Amino acid sequence: MSTLGKLHALRRHPVKSLRGESLEAAFVGYSGVQGDRVYALVQPGKGGGFPWLTAREQAELLLYEPRFVAPPGTTDYWPARAQLDVRVRTPEGDDLAIDALAAHLAARFGRGVELRFSEAGMPDAAPLSLLGLSSVAALGEQAGVALEHRRFRANLVAAWDDPAPRFEETLVGRRVRIGETLTLAIIARDSRCVMTNLDPDDAHVDKAVFATIAKTGAPEERGRFGVYAAVLAPGVARVGDALTLVDG
Repeated sequence: MSTLGKLHALRRHPVKSLRGESLEAAFVGYSGVQGDRVYALVQPGKGGGFPWLTAREQAELLLYEPRFVAPPGTTDYWPARAQLDVRVRTPEGDDLAIDALAAHLAARFGRGVELRFSEAGMPDAAPLSLLGLSSVAALGEQAGVALEHRRFRANLVAAWDDPAPRFEETLVGRRVRIGETLTLAIIARDSRCVMTNLDPDDAHVDKAVFATIAKTGAPEERGRFGVYAAVLAPGVARVGDALTLVDG
């Protein structure tokens, strides 16, 4: 196996489209990082196969900070919702129970909002997303915007030994190990949307970011940034872990 680089950051989003959290270590199972996107907000009656209320419609959602009441360990799967209890800090500093969040947002935004829960998480397309620091730096230069990896809401951020931008996209169809046992299949390029225009700290909109993603690279790369991954063998991921190519 050849070493590709190291895990620079590990991210989890307890509530889909709300602010995420940085971790030093996490158990990663077949459904992804344990606790990632286990809660989501739904717009009742919204069709089109995408029912979620996200920061695309309400950028202010990025200013809400969810946290687990009892942060999970790294040894195994969590068996029940009781162990996934979350509280949310509002932009004004108020502390809400997760079950009060939907009513709070419905009153704030003047629209119907419902809360959903799934122990397996509710990602858009794949259990995990992976992005390289060099890709973020190159995109920032192209767009003329100072960028930070949290904007792209990836679970795994790599510091590759190869400094070429979009290096992770060359791994599609390959297997990558993180640490001792966690093994991933890199399955596809990550399709992006206008949420990439939102600053993760203040929700400021800069349309140059997604516009650059949409026009950069070969035709099959346009509108894509980073990669999706599926878990072949569960395990613990830790910041600083080596990333190695299993089949090369």
